[in-house]
Amino acid sequence: MSGQLIPQLLFQGWSPNGGFLSGGLLYTFQAGTNIPATVYGDPGLTGALTNPVQLNSLGEALIYLTPGQAYKFNLTDSNGNQIPGYPVDQVNSALSFPSVGSNIVPSVNNFYTLGTPTFSWAAVYVNGAPVPSYPISASETAASVIPTALQYIWGNVLRYGADPTGTADSTTAINNALLSNASVYIPSGAYLTSASLNVQSNQTVHGDGSQSVITCANGAITNFSLSSITRAFIRDLKISVTGTGFVGEAAGIYLLNATYCVIESVEMVGCNWSGVWMDAASNYNTVRKCYFHGFSEPAGSGGDVRIYSAHGAGTTAPSYNIIEDNIMYGGGGFGVGIEDPDSATVAAGFPRFNLVQGNRVGAHLTYGLLNYMPGGVGAPSINSGNQFINNYIENISGLCPTNNSSGAGIYQVGVGGGGTQIIGNEIVNCCTNTMNRSLAPGGIGISGLPTGLTPPVIMGNTISNMSQGDGILIVSCLGPTIVEGNSIAMPSSNNGTGPGGATMQGNGLRIEATSNVTVGPNTVQTFCPGSALFIYANGINNNNISISGGNYSNFATGTGNPLQTAQNGGFSVTQLQITGALFSSLTSADALSLSAVIVGALVGCTGASSTGRGLFINASTFIRVTGGDYSTGTGSVAIATGGTCTRSFIDKSCYFGGVSSLINNAGTGCIIEWYVANSTIPTTGTFAVGDHAIPIAPAVGSPKGWFTTVAGTPGTQSSEGNL
Repeated sequence: MSGQLIPQLLFQGWSPNGGFLSGGLLYTFQAGTNIPATVYGDPGLTGALTNPVQLNSLGEALIYLTPGQAYKFNLTDSNGNQIPGYPVDQVNSALSFPSVGSNIVPSVNNFYTLGTPTFSWAAVYVNGAPVPSYPISASETAASVIPTALQYIWGNVLRYGADPTGTADSTTAINNALLSNASVYIPSGAYLTSASLNVQSNQTVHGDGSQSVITCANGAITNFSLSSITRAFIRDLKISVTGTGFVGEAAGIYLLNATYCVIESVEMVGCNWSGVWMDAASNYNTVRKCYFHGFSEPAGSGGDVRIYSAHGAGTTAPSYNIIEDNIMYGGGGFGVGIEDPDSATVAAGFPRFNLVQGNRVGAHLTYGLLNYMPGGVGAPSINSGNQFINNYIENISGLCPTNNSSGAGIYQVGVGGGGTQIIGNEIVNCCTNTMNRSLAPGGIGISGLPTGLTPPVIMGNTISNMSQGDGILIVSCLGPTIVEGNSIAMPSSNNGTGPGGATMQGNGLRIEATSNVTVGPNTVQTFCPGSALFIYANGINNNNISISGGNYSNFATGTGNPLQTAQNGGFSVTQLQITGALFSSLTSADALSLSAVIVGALVGCTGASSTGRGLFINASTFIRVTGGDYSTGTGSVAIATGGTCTRSFIDKSCYFGGVSSLINNAGTGCIIEWYVANSTIPTTGTFAVGDHAIPIAPAVGSPKGWFTTVAGTPGTQSSEGNL
């Protein structure tokens, strides 16, 4: 509520010198005539005043007018001398527009209501200009821009002729606003455009949120172009592309060599390739709190935000950009794609040190988040250091017509992937229609890392409901990778019956054709036939795999192991170190199934199987097992070997129950040293030459222990003499 001035309670006249008009004479006439008209001294209009009305010593008189009667007033002093400014006509007039031909506000002290809720003024003009009126500014003059509606303030696109009904093309009007103002306002409405809108440096472009719509039927153009500018700010708008069909390399907002720009709270719908595209040396820009949805790009090469250089022959790429807190349901190729142009040969050609955090990425065709760093021919290994932190990703299909091995929630590939951080993301239901494994289909897929890089870190991620593909897949990598603190739950539906068939049967954590991986404590649960941790020497040796801590469990009926190593093509897993990890099978599957390992150590691990074996070593050499617990539930064997296991050794610090029948050392070359639960010679179990049974409770006069001198079940056990 606002206050108002007190009304004039008495008529008061003033002399020309500013004094009270004592004894002044007020003549009252019918408006526009010299015919006397009566005025009254009371509101009931019962006491007519004299005409003229004589004013008191203060120049005052109490006067009431007849409603609907228009008057003309004339004022003189007591001697009949005319008072300047009088006569005044049309006092108390019932106004009728537009027939009024004289001043409708006869006194500065009269109050009039202009318009009603059903009767409004289109414009009010004074001296030929609208009121309010904003004159042509110096910046408009400098830009040779002539406004067409001066009643709108500088920067309002309506000032330059933009049509909020979407009937007329507003491209020229909006560009004129952009040419001549530091702040451009796009009010609520739908503005039809047919060409790019060119944003300037140090400019803010803003509207009324999703009520301010830039609409375009041509999917082949860029809606807002930010070319070689700095510090532009676009916010609170909607970009709607109504044309359909993939046209390639068009974007809702295109940044080319643009720096320190901000795109905030912009809704984008219907884009035919990408929502926001950062190209060339577009650095230090931010895209936040935007909403991408309903894109019509079917080829899978575009996305909601693309950080990619199509210029400079791979010598420059966008870096140091932030993509945060966006809702990404565009449905095209990917949510965010960070990509070199397939030709980077120097460090600057790789997009580096970009941050993607806090985004919610919904259904897309190829990837949720993409870090694509293959480089050109002869490209060096580069630490690009891009970060993917605390994003939520779901429902990535892999239904790309040109790439049916896609579908990962987060995918990183190439020589420029050093120093990448994939931390704290939640990934749900990806690879739903992936058909093959030629790339890295998983909740998180890492591929093609060379040696000599700062290790990428995959830490603290949660992966669930993967009906196809692996939870985390590291494939064809030579360089170091760190995987720790992740939580993976593989559903029973991941059983090889999906669109990709058996080839897409997944594992919780899969390390394939890869070396130099450090695996910290992770929690992996499989409710499907796949293994919780699968290390696969497929066509190449896996070297230097270190696993520390963690809980790997299989809850499904099937063949999946909590830990499984395997090979294809005669290759091996070499230098495998596992310390303090827990492997638990609630099925008949072995808790730990080691095959094709050369040089390995299991230290203080736990392998527990409900009805299977705690530990199985097959065709693995130079394996040392110390400490830990490999007992089983109701299984008949706790520790077993098979094939050639030369120089492998399981020492007496391992616990498995101390009953000889729980050992099946049917392989060759592995020696088991174990504590027998009593001082009785082993009569059950299968032993190899050199196995050594030691009484857990030695007694004087009883054997110190027994060595197996002839392999068999139980073989020949020879005493090493009495105590």
